[in-house]
Amino acid sequence: MIDLKIRWNRPSVKINKVGDILVHFRVAERIFQNAVVLNSMNVMNYSIKPEPIMKRANFAISYVISFMMIMIINCAVVEPDTIKPEIKITYPTQDVVVGDTLLIRVEASDNEGIARIEYYFDAQHDSTGDDTSEPYEHLLALDQFTLSLGGRHTLFAKAFDEVENEMISNFVRVYYKWIELIVDENEPFKRDIYKIFIRNTDVSLQFRLEYHGEWSDPYQKLSGINCAIFLDTDSDAATGMPQDTVQTLYDSFLTMNDSLRYSAADIGPDYMIVIGLEGDGVWKWDAAGVNWTFFDSPQFVSMVKDTSFFEIGVNLKSLQIEESLDIVTANITYTPDETFWDWVPDNGHIRYDKNAGLYIGK
Repeated sequence: MIDLKIRWNRPSVKINKVGDILVHFRVAERIFQNAVVLNSMNVMNYSIKPEPIMKRANFAISYVISFMMIMIINCAVVEPDTIKPEIKITYPTQDVVVGDTLLIRVEASDNEGIARIEYYFDAQHDSTGDDTSEPYEHLLALDQFTLSLGGRHTLFAKAFDEVENEMISNFVRVYYKWIELIVDENEPFKRDIYKIFIRNTDVSLQFRLEYHGEWSDPYQKLSGINCAIFLDTDSDAATGMPQDTVQTLYDSFLTMNDSLRYSAADIGPDYMIVIGLEGDGVWKWDAAGVNWTFFDSPQFVSMVKDTSFFEIGVNLKSLQIEESLDIVTANITYTPDETFWDWVPDNGHIRYDKNAGLYIGK
Protein backbone atom coordinates (compact mmCIF):
# COMPACT_ATOMS: atom_id res chain seq x y z
CA MET A 1 0.00 0.00 0.00
CA ILE A 2 1.16 3.58 -0.72
CA ASP A 3 0.36 6.52 1.47
CA LEU A 4 -0.30 9.52 -0.85
CA LYS A 5 -1.02 13.03 0.31
CA ILE A 6 -2.47 15.46 -2.27
CA ARG A 7 -3.21 19.18 -1.77
CA TRP A 8 -5.98 20.47 -4.11
CA ASN A 9 -5.99 24.16 -4.83
CA ARG A 10 -9.35 25.70 -5.56
CA PRO A 11 -8.81 27.22 -9.00
CA SER A 12 -10.98 30.05 -10.39
CA VAL A 13 -11.29 31.65 -13.81
CA LYS A 14 -12.16 35.32 -14.22
CA ILE A 15 -13.48 36.31 -17.68
CA ASN A 16 -13.65 39.99 -18.41
CA LYS A 17 -15.80 40.23 -21.48
CA VAL A 18 -19.28 41.64 -21.00
CA GLY A 19 -19.22 42.39 -17.28
CA ASP A 20 -17.20 40.30 -14.92
CA ILE A 21 -18.15 36.62 -14.96
CA LEU A 22 -16.54 34.84 -12.02
CA VAL A 23 -16.45 31.06 -12.33
CA HIS A 24 -15.57 29.13 -9.21
CA PHE A 25 -15.43 25.41 -9.02
CA ARG A 26 -14.24 22.73 -6.61
CA VAL A 27 -13.31 19.23 -7.52
CA ALA A 28 -15.25 17.13 -5.07
CA GLU A 29 -13.38 14.62 -3.14
CA ARG A 30 -16.06 12.05 -3.88
CA ILE A 31 -14.92 11.59 -7.48
CA PHE A 32 -12.17 9.48 -6.10
CA GLN A 33 -13.85 6.35 -5.02
CA ASN A 34 -12.12 4.46 -2.26
CA ALA A 35 -10.70 7.77 -0.95
CA VAL A 36 -10.64 8.60 2.69
CA VAL A 37 -10.99 12.28 3.54
CA LEU A 38 -8.30 13.23 6.02
CA ASN A 39 -8.58 17.02 5.89
CA SER A 40 -11.73 19.01 5.18
CA MET A 41 -9.60 22.00 4.16
CA ASN A 42 -8.63 20.37 0.86
CA VAL A 43 -5.78 18.34 2.23
CA MET A 44 -6.42 14.67 1.50
CA ASN A 45 -4.57 11.51 2.44
CA TYR A 46 -5.26 8.50 0.33
CA SER A 47 -4.35 4.92 0.98
CA ILE A 48 -5.17 3.30 -2.30
CA LYS A 49 -3.51 1.67 -5.21
CA PRO A 50 -1.71 4.15 -7.49
CA GLU A 51 -3.31 3.02 -10.76
CA PRO A 52 -6.97 3.80 -9.91
CA ILE A 53 -5.94 7.12 -8.38
CA MET A 54 -4.14 8.25 -11.55
CA LYS A 55 -7.05 7.22 -13.78
CA ARG A 56 -9.51 9.15 -11.67
CA ALA A 57 -7.16 12.14 -11.45
CA ASN A 58 -6.84 12.26 -15.24
CA PHE A 59 -10.61 12.08 -15.54
CA ALA A 60 -11.01 14.92 -13.07
CA ILE A 61 -8.53 17.13 -14.93
CA SER A 62 -10.27 16.45 -18.27
CA TYR A 63 -13.59 17.24 -16.70
CA VAL A 64 -12.36 20.55 -15.32
CA ILE A 65 -10.77 21.59 -18.64
CA SER A 66 -13.96 20.73 -20.57
CA PHE A 67 -16.02 22.65 -18.06
CA MET A 68 -13.80 25.71 -18.44
CA MET A 69 -14.00 25.59 -22.27
CA ILE A 70 -17.78 25.38 -22.20
CA MET A 71 -17.99 28.34 -19.88
CA ILE A 72 -15.63 30.44 -22.04
CA ILE A 73 -17.55 29.64 -25.24
CA ASN A 74 -20.91 30.34 -23.66
CA CYS A 75 -19.66 33.58 -22.18
CA ALA A 76 -18.05 34.83 -25.41
CA VAL A 77 -19.07 38.43 -26.18
CA VAL A 78 -20.49 39.64 -29.51
CA GLU A 79 -18.44 42.70 -30.44
CA PRO A 80 -20.53 45.89 -30.99
CA ASP A 81 -21.29 46.78 -34.63
CA THR A 82 -19.16 49.78 -35.57
CA ILE A 83 -19.13 49.26 -39.34
CA LYS A 84 -20.74 52.17 -41.17
CA PRO A 85 -23.08 51.63 -44.13
CA GLU A 86 -22.09 52.38 -47.71
CA ILE A 87 -24.25 54.74 -49.78
CA LYS A 88 -24.14 56.43 -53.18
CA ILE A 89 -26.54 58.62 -55.16
CA THR A 90 -26.82 57.07 -58.61
CA TYR A 91 -29.41 59.50 -60.01
CA PRO A 92 -29.39 62.35 -60.83
CA THR A 93 -25.88 62.83 -62.14
CA GLN A 94 -23.70 65.87 -61.55
CA ASP A 95 -24.72 69.31 -62.90
CA VAL A 96 -28.09 68.43 -64.39
CA VAL A 97 -30.95 70.92 -64.57
CA VAL A 98 -34.05 69.94 -62.63
CA GLY A 99 -37.67 71.02 -62.62
CA ASP A 100 -40.25 71.26 -59.82
CA THR A 101 -39.87 67.59 -58.88
CA LEU A 102 -36.70 65.57 -58.62
CA LEU A 103 -36.33 61.79 -58.54
CA ILE A 104 -33.41 60.65 -56.38
CA ARG A 105 -32.09 57.09 -56.54
CA VAL A 106 -29.67 55.63 -54.01
CA GLU A 107 -27.66 52.44 -53.62
CA ALA A 108 -26.89 51.44 -50.02
CA SER A 109 -25.58 48.40 -48.16
CA ASP A 110 -24.49 47.42 -44.66
CA ASN A 111 -23.07 44.31 -42.98
CA GLU A 112 -26.12 44.07 -40.69
CA GLY A 113 -28.70 45.67 -42.98
CA ILE A 114 -30.01 49.19 -43.73
CA ALA A 115 -32.54 50.64 -41.30
CA ARG A 116 -33.41 53.81 -43.24
CA ILE A 117 -32.29 56.33 -45.85
CA GLU A 118 -32.71 60.09 -45.38
CA TYR A 119 -32.70 62.61 -48.24
CA TYR A 120 -31.32 66.17 -48.04
CA PHE A 121 -31.63 69.21 -50.33
CA ASP A 122 -29.26 72.07 -49.47
CA ALA A 123 -28.74 70.40 -46.05
CA GLN A 124 -32.50 70.44 -45.35
CA HIS A 125 -33.90 67.04 -44.42
CA ASP A 126 -37.05 66.04 -46.29
CA SER A 127 -38.60 63.89 -43.57
CA THR A 128 -41.47 62.82 -45.83
CA GLY A 129 -39.06 60.79 -47.94
CA ASP A 130 -37.34 58.55 -45.35
CA ASP A 131 -36.88 55.16 -46.99
CA THR A 132 -36.82 51.86 -45.09
CA SER A 133 -36.77 49.31 -47.90
CA GLU A 134 -35.39 48.82 -51.38
CA PRO A 135 -35.48 50.23 -53.96
CA TYR A 136 -34.18 53.36 -52.30
CA GLU A 137 -35.66 56.24 -54.26
CA HIS A 138 -37.59 59.39 -53.49
CA LEU A 139 -39.54 61.92 -55.57
CA LEU A 140 -38.55 65.24 -54.03
CA ALA A 141 -41.02 68.15 -54.36
CA LEU A 142 -38.96 71.31 -54.76
CA ASP A 143 -41.86 73.70 -54.17
CA GLN A 144 -41.29 73.24 -50.43
CA PHE A 145 -38.02 75.18 -50.78
CA THR A 146 -37.34 78.80 -51.74
CA LEU A 147 -35.49 78.58 -55.04
CA SER A 148 -34.26 81.12 -57.57
CA LEU A 149 -34.23 80.46 -61.28
CA GLY A 150 -30.86 79.12 -62.37
CA GLY A 151 -29.74 78.61 -58.79
CA ARG A 152 -27.22 75.91 -57.91
CA HIS A 153 -28.16 73.43 -55.20
CA THR A 154 -26.71 70.35 -53.52
CA LEU A 155 -28.20 66.92 -52.88
CA PHE A 156 -26.99 64.22 -50.52
CA ALA A 157 -28.42 61.28 -48.60
CA LYS A 158 -27.66 59.49 -45.33
CA ALA A 159 -27.80 55.76 -44.62
CA PHE A 160 -28.40 54.37 -41.11
CA ASP A 161 -28.08 50.80 -39.87
CA GLU A 162 -29.95 49.18 -36.95
CA VAL A 163 -27.58 50.60 -34.31
CA GLU A 164 -27.56 54.11 -35.85
CA ASN A 165 -24.18 53.92 -37.55
CA GLU A 166 -24.50 56.45 -40.36
CA MET A 167 -22.76 57.42 -43.58
CA ILE A 168 -23.24 60.42 -45.90
CA SER A 169 -23.41 59.82 -49.64
CA ASN A 170 -21.64 61.66 -52.42
CA PHE A 171 -22.75 65.25 -53.05
CA VAL A 172 -24.57 65.99 -56.31
CA ARG A 173 -24.85 69.53 -57.69
CA VAL A 174 -28.02 70.43 -59.58
CA TYR A 175 -29.50 73.60 -61.09
CA TYR A 176 -33.06 74.76 -60.81
CA LYS A 177 -34.74 74.89 -64.26
CA TRP A 178 -31.82 76.73 -65.92
CA ILE A 179 -28.09 77.31 -65.62
CA GLU A 180 -27.30 80.97 -65.21
CA LEU A 181 -24.49 81.85 -67.64
CA ILE A 182 -23.96 85.54 -66.93
CA VAL A 183 -25.40 88.63 -65.28
CA ASP A 184 -24.76 91.81 -67.29
CA GLU A 185 -24.75 95.35 -65.93
CA ASN A 186 -27.48 97.78 -66.83
CA GLU A 187 -26.25 99.80 -69.81
CA PRO A 188 -27.33 103.43 -70.29
CA PHE A 189 -30.33 102.57 -72.45
CA LYS A 190 -33.56 100.59 -72.18
CA ARG A 191 -34.22 96.94 -72.93
CA ASP A 192 -30.63 95.73 -72.67
CA ILE A 193 -29.74 92.20 -71.59
CA TYR A 194 -29.75 91.43 -67.86
CA LYS A 195 -29.24 87.65 -67.54
CA ILE A 196 -28.59 84.74 -69.87
CA PHE A 197 -29.65 81.20 -68.97
CA ILE A 198 -29.06 77.94 -70.81
CA ARG A 199 -29.93 74.24 -70.69
CA ASN A 200 -30.24 71.34 -73.10
CA THR A 201 -32.06 68.07 -73.57
CA ASP A 202 -30.87 65.25 -75.79
CA VAL A 203 -32.45 67.00 -78.79
CA SER A 204 -32.77 70.67 -77.90
CA LEU A 205 -30.49 73.59 -76.98
CA GLN A 206 -32.48 76.19 -75.05
CA PHE A 207 -31.88 79.78 -73.94
CA ARG A 208 -33.67 82.18 -71.64
CA LEU A 209 -32.76 85.88 -71.84
CA GLU A 210 -33.97 88.38 -69.27
CA TYR A 211 -33.83 92.15 -69.88
CA HIS A 212 -33.48 95.18 -67.64
CA GLY A 213 -36.60 96.74 -69.15
CA GLU A 214 -39.90 95.43 -70.51
CA TRP A 215 -41.07 95.63 -74.08
CA SER A 216 -44.63 96.37 -75.16
CA ASP A 217 -44.33 94.45 -78.43
CA PRO A 218 -41.17 92.40 -79.05
CA TYR A 219 -41.60 92.51 -82.83
CA GLN A 220 -41.94 96.29 -83.21
CA LYS A 221 -38.81 98.33 -83.94
CA LEU A 222 -39.11 101.10 -81.37
CA SER A 223 -40.79 99.06 -78.63
CA GLY A 224 -39.34 95.59 -79.14
CA ILE A 225 -36.02 93.77 -79.32
CA ASN A 226 -33.61 92.53 -81.93
CA CYS A 227 -31.32 89.90 -80.45
CA ALA A 228 -28.67 87.56 -81.85
CA ILE A 229 -27.03 84.65 -80.04
CA PHE A 230 -23.73 83.74 -81.71
CA LEU A 231 -22.62 80.11 -81.33
CA ASP A 232 -19.09 78.88 -81.97
CA THR A 233 -19.93 75.18 -81.95
CA ASP A 234 -16.39 73.90 -82.45
CA SER A 235 -14.76 76.44 -80.09
CA ASP A 236 -12.39 77.40 -82.91
CA ALA A 237 -12.01 81.09 -83.68
CA ALA A 238 -10.36 80.24 -87.01
CA THR A 239 -13.61 78.79 -88.41
CA GLY A 240 -17.04 80.35 -88.84
CA MET A 241 -17.62 84.04 -89.38
CA PRO A 242 -14.25 85.79 -89.79
CA GLN A 243 -13.15 88.03 -86.98
CA ASP A 244 -12.95 91.14 -89.17
CA THR A 245 -16.62 90.69 -90.14
CA VAL A 246 -17.65 91.04 -86.54
CA GLN A 247 -15.51 94.14 -86.18
CA THR A 248 -16.95 95.71 -89.35
CA LEU A 249 -20.44 94.96 -88.09
CA TYR A 250 -19.66 97.00 -85.01
CA ASP A 251 -17.55 99.80 -86.52
CA SER A 252 -20.52 101.74 -87.85
CA PHE A 253 -21.76 102.22 -84.26
CA LEU A 254 -18.49 103.15 -82.54
CA THR A 255 -19.61 106.71 -82.00
CA MET A 256 -22.27 105.70 -79.48
CA ASN A 257 -20.04 104.35 -76.71
CA ASP A 258 -16.49 103.12 -77.18
CA SER A 259 -16.62 101.34 -73.79
CA LEU A 260 -18.96 98.75 -75.35
CA ARG A 261 -16.34 97.60 -77.86
CA TYR A 262 -16.47 93.84 -78.31
CA SER A 263 -13.27 91.84 -78.79
CA ALA A 264 -14.00 90.42 -82.23
CA ALA A 265 -10.96 88.17 -82.24
CA ASP A 266 -12.45 86.02 -79.50
CA ILE A 267 -14.71 83.52 -81.34
CA GLY A 268 -15.59 82.37 -84.85
CA PRO A 269 -19.42 81.99 -84.84
CA ASP A 270 -20.75 79.04 -86.86
CA TYR A 271 -24.44 79.69 -86.14
CA MET A 272 -26.56 82.67 -85.16
CA ILE A 273 -29.95 82.48 -83.44
CA VAL A 274 -32.03 85.58 -84.22
CA ILE A 275 -35.01 86.62 -82.08
CA GLY A 276 -37.23 89.67 -82.38
CA LEU A 277 -38.20 92.13 -85.05
CA GLU A 278 -36.05 90.54 -87.78
CA GLY A 279 -37.86 87.25 -87.23
CA ASP A 280 -37.04 84.12 -85.22
CA GLY A 281 -34.68 81.63 -86.81
CA VAL A 282 -31.31 79.89 -86.90
CA TRP A 283 -28.74 81.08 -89.43
CA LYS A 284 -25.51 79.40 -90.52
CA TRP A 285 -22.32 81.05 -91.64
CA ASP A 286 -21.59 80.36 -95.31
CA ALA A 287 -17.83 80.58 -95.74
CA ALA A 288 -18.10 80.35 -99.54
CA GLY A 289 -20.64 83.14 -99.86
CA VAL A 290 -19.17 85.06 -96.93
CA ASN A 291 -22.59 85.69 -95.43
CA TRP A 292 -25.29 84.25 -93.17
CA THR A 293 -27.86 81.89 -94.72
CA PHE A 294 -31.10 80.70 -93.19
CA PHE A 295 -30.60 77.26 -91.63
CA ASP A 296 -33.58 76.22 -89.47
CA SER A 297 -36.64 77.40 -87.59
CA PRO A 298 -36.64 77.32 -83.76
CA GLN A 299 -38.23 74.35 -82.04
CA PHE A 300 -40.14 76.82 -79.87
CA VAL A 301 -40.21 80.50 -78.95
CA SER A 302 -41.87 81.85 -75.80
CA MET A 303 -42.07 85.64 -75.96
CA VAL A 304 -45.11 87.79 -75.28
CA LYS A 305 -46.00 91.44 -74.91
CA ASP A 306 -45.36 93.46 -71.74
CA THR A 307 -42.69 91.16 -70.40
CA SER A 308 -38.92 91.29 -70.02
CA PHE A 309 -37.78 87.80 -71.00
CA PHE A 310 -38.01 85.24 -73.76
CA GLU A 311 -37.19 81.55 -74.11
CA ILE A 312 -36.14 79.77 -77.28
CA GLY A 313 -35.15 76.23 -78.23
CA VAL A 314 -33.27 75.04 -81.31
CA ASN A 315 -32.34 71.64 -82.69
CA LEU A 316 -29.27 70.49 -80.78
CA LYS A 317 -28.22 67.68 -83.09
CA SER A 318 -28.28 69.83 -86.23
CA LEU A 319 -25.79 72.25 -84.66
CA GLN A 320 -23.14 69.52 -84.48
CA ILE A 321 -21.80 70.71 -81.14
CA GLU A 322 -18.75 68.84 -79.98
CA GLU A 323 -18.06 68.84 -76.23
CA SER A 324 -18.63 72.54 -75.66
CA LEU A 325 -19.58 75.75 -77.44
CA ASP A 326 -18.61 79.40 -77.07
CA ILE A 327 -21.39 81.98 -76.82
CA VAL A 328 -21.69 85.72 -77.36
CA THR A 329 -24.96 87.65 -77.55
CA ALA A 330 -25.75 91.00 -79.11
CA ASN A 331 -28.93 93.02 -78.63
CA ILE A 332 -29.91 96.05 -80.69
CA THR A 333 -32.18 98.70 -79.17
CA TYR A 334 -33.63 101.36 -81.45
CA THR A 335 -34.73 104.86 -80.54
CA PRO A 336 -35.97 107.56 -82.93
CA ASP A 337 -32.50 109.08 -82.95
CA GLU A 338 -30.00 106.32 -82.15
CA THR A 339 -29.26 102.62 -82.32
CA PHE A 340 -27.63 100.93 -79.34
CA TRP A 341 -25.71 97.66 -79.32
CA ASP A 342 -25.39 95.65 -76.14
CA TRP A 343 -22.75 92.88 -76.26
CA VAL A 344 -22.83 90.20 -73.58
CA PRO A 345 -20.26 89.67 -72.33
CA ASP A 346 -18.77 93.06 -73.05
CA ASN A 347 -15.46 91.32 -73.75
CA GLY A 348 -14.63 87.69 -74.33
CA HIS A 349 -17.19 84.91 -74.46
CA ILE A 350 -19.08 82.34 -72.38
CA ARG A 351 -18.17 78.67 -72.67
CA TYR A 352 -20.84 76.03 -72.09
CA ASP A 353 -20.33 72.29 -71.68
CA LYS A 354 -23.39 70.58 -73.13
CA ASN A 355 -22.87 67.59 -70.84
CA ALA A 356 -23.16 69.82 -67.77
CA GLY A 357 -26.60 71.30 -68.42
CA LEU A 358 -28.80 68.32 -69.25
CA TYR A 359 -32.39 69.20 -68.42
CA ILE A 360 -34.25 66.35 -66.70
CA GLY A 361 -37.09 68.41 -65.26
CA LYS A 362 -40.75 68.41 -66.03
